Amino acid sequence: MKLRVFILPAITLIAAGVILFGQKHSIGESARQLSQLREKLSQTTRSSVQETRRASRKPLVPVSPNEPIDWMKISGLMIDHTSPNLFGRQQLLALDQRIAAMTQEQLIRALEEIDTQDIPFDAVPLLGGKLMKALAQKDTGTALDLRFRDPFRESSPYLYLRSDEVLTDWAKKDPTAACNWLDHAIANGLMESTALDGSNPRLAQNEAILLSLFIGSNPSVAAKRLEALRPKQRYEAFTQLQSVNKLNHHSFDDQELAEFATLARNYLTPPEQTAQLMGSVTALAKSDGYEGVEAYFDTIQATPEEIGNGLNFIASGVLKISDSKQPPTVADLENFETWAAERTDASAAPAIARTLASSMPQDDSSFESFANAALEFSDHQDDDTALTNFLYLAKSWRNRDVASWLDAHVHDASRREQILSDIETSAPKP
Repeated sequence: MKLRVFILPAITLIAAGVILFGQKHSIGESARQLSQLREKLSQTTRSSVQETRRASRKPLVPVSPNEPIDWMKISGLMIDHTSPNLFGRQQLLALDQRIAAMTQEQLIRALEEIDTQDIPFDAVPLLGGKLMKALAQKDTGTALDLRFRDPFRESSPYLYLRSDEVLTDWAKKDPTAACNWLDHAIANGLMESTALDGSNPRLAQNEAILLSLFIGSNPSVAAKRLEALRPKQRYEAFTQLQSVNKLNHHSFDDQELAEFATLARNYLTPPEQTAQLMGSVTALAKSDGYEGVEAYFDTIQATPEEIGNGLNFIASGVLKISDSKQPPTVADLENFETWAAERTDASAAPAIARTLASSMPQDDSSFESFANAALEFSDHQDDDTALTNFLYLAKSWRNRDVASWLDAHVHDASRREQILSDIETSAPKP
């Protein structure tokens, strides 16, 4: 009886264990199957989303070169070009490749389409710049013609070409073609100016680009181009030369400087010559000192008259103290006078007087100190030219009572009378 009692519970326990083990195994298998089902569903969903996105993101730039480009849609992408997503970057790359493959006629047609459509203003420079640059690489003359055809309409895509860089590169490779283009543009009115004063910055810049190249390589061509210009245009072209050289990171060597000076003397008026030949000596004196100025004078073979004219520029640059009520020291004035005397027969006294007068503030205390500096310098030089010129300028520019100052500071009566007489009769006009 006892054996039967114990066998029955054991069988029951074993059966329950088998059932529980089977259930546990079924639950684990079901979990795995459910996980696999979820993964398949997720993959299907992702694929569906990607297909939907692909369908909704039709390329903005058609692959076929014969299919037209929707510039309005492209313009939206161009405006957001600063931080495009992957799709946007792909489309911009496709646009660059499409533009690079365009023919000259296709580029011109694309520019016309952008010009006639209501493209957002911010996108016009970006699209116009890409197309005009590509056109300039295929036909430089046509690109430049379009650039200057209508230069005053801000919304035009033709404006966004760096014409200075394009013309410079073209002139280096084919100077004859570049000259012919500019002559043709002038003849067709592309370089005409509407300024009331007759100034023409566009023509001046283009001529300066060619002059910058020809001054050193072919001065005779540079001379012919200057001869073809009106007097005012010649001076404007010379004035633009500095900007052009700065843009191209170019500085004239000694030979080019000499040719530049010769052309300036041949084609500019005397005041214009002074401005062009001596306008840079102030910066030169500050950077390289008097030795640098002397080397420049020697290079351009400056005449005594030109050097004399240059003294005013040098004095104002070297002696004038910006934002100061104090005049230059007498030692500085004498050093300048000594250097000038070695270079030219012209006296530096007028230049010194002009610098003192122009840099003197309006208040009475400043007049006292600047006049004392002029007096001390004149005493050292045993020559009243600087003092007389300074007092003349102070009287005419600043309405100073120079007679009272002379009475207080110049004790020799005959000297005072002579200075006053010179002020009234012989001092140079400002």
